[in-house]
Amino acid sequence: MAFLTRESVLVDSANRDNQDLLLMALTGAYGSYTQEEVDNALIRAAINGNSRCVSLLLDWNADCDAEDMDGDTPLMLAACNNHVDVVQLLINAGCGVNHVSDRHRTALHMAAWVGNVKVCQMLLHAGADPTIQEMYGDTALMLAAHRSPDVASLLAKHKQAINIRNENGDTALNCAAKSGHTESVRVLVEAGADINARNRNGETALMYATYENHVETAKLLLQLGTDPNIATNSGLVPLHIACQKKMEEMCEVLLQGGADPNFSDKSGRRPLSFAVSSGRARIVLQLIQAGACSQYQGPALFNKRTVVVSPLYKALLDKRLDIAEMLSRTGSSTSSDLFQIYKCEELQSELEDTTRGQEVLSYIKSIACSPTSLRLTCLQVIHSMVGKQQGWQNKIRSLRIPKPLIAFLLHEDLIHC
Repeated sequence: MAFLTRESVLVDSANRDNQDLLLMALTGAYGSYTQEEVDNALIRAAINGNSRCVSLLLDWNADCDAEDMDGDTPLMLAACNNHVDVVQLLINAGCGVNHVSDRHRTALHMAAWVGNVKVCQMLLHAGADPTIQEMYGDTALMLAAHRSPDVASLLAKHKQAINIRNENGDTALNCAAKSGHTESVRVLVEAGADINARNRNGETALMYATYENHVETAKLLLQLGTDPNIATNSGLVPLHIACQKKMEEMCEVLLQGGADPNFSDKSGRRPLSFAVSSGRARIVLQLIQAGACSQYQGPALFNKRTVVVSPLYKALLDKRLDIAEMLSRTGSSTSSDLFQIYKCEELQSELEDTTRGQEVLSYIKSIACSPTSLRLTCLQVIHSMVGKQQGWQNKIRSLRIPKPLIAFLLHEDLIHC
């Protein structure tokens, strides 16, 4: 071992779990060692899970709460590396289970982050505090909610940590929803998590599930009673986001869960505005079937300025004939609507510059100069009589009329268009 320096003998033997060499070093075979050097050897042994060396170093009075350059103790390092035996040795030695690192994390934070249920159980039994928050305000439960449903289930038994908020105002439930851990969401809600808690931006767990397109998580939150119409500070609800990001399945789930298809954000945009802008005709149809009003006026960008126009006008500005056709076929626009649009010289000037724009103008002219079909007239009259409030589809289905006509009134004949 001549190639090893005096200092490296101690660390190398702890690293390699060479108990015999470590004992020789500790008994003075290579000279005397300072307390700091012995403590550093304990840190190395804990990192590598070398339980025999840890035990020996503890017998030689190594400080079980010694810190490395980041303020991490042997217990923290053993916990984050899943060394169960070493964790138990350190707990038995009386180390501080609630000692915090420079980032204010405890061993419980680290065990939760790596998803080690056994280590978390040991730490809690030894008195670990699940309410301690690290430098960004996250508890061990929040970290587990991001990564480990099993650990989240364990920590959720400690009710005092359920609704703690981090510096962004998020709770553990928000973290679980963002990560799409459906089982963690269920456990947290059943344990008393506030299902409608809003963070500093006004975002709820459902909004996080929508951002990440976690459809099953959104379904569960709605089943458990979350309100789909809670808006963020900017007035956005989950349905706005789902329409904007072209999430067809998420839109369907939100609408079935009670999302308002006519909810306006602070600038006056409705879900239909976002759907038209995103260019997804299928979502436009979903919204209309759910009772979205297509006659309202909302903001749109035109010639580098904001104008207030109908969804149909917006679709034509964007040269989306498929969406314009969808709006027409559902009775959402009439020949007179299109005639007024056709007479708009500014729109004509905007569209004439491109081949696609000329196609749109031809479409507008062909519809605008034709009388409204009997089919659409009947559709509009029946819809005006039934109304488009919540449950209007059930009213249609209860009518004693042929099934093909019911499908026509519910726009189901357009589903595969």
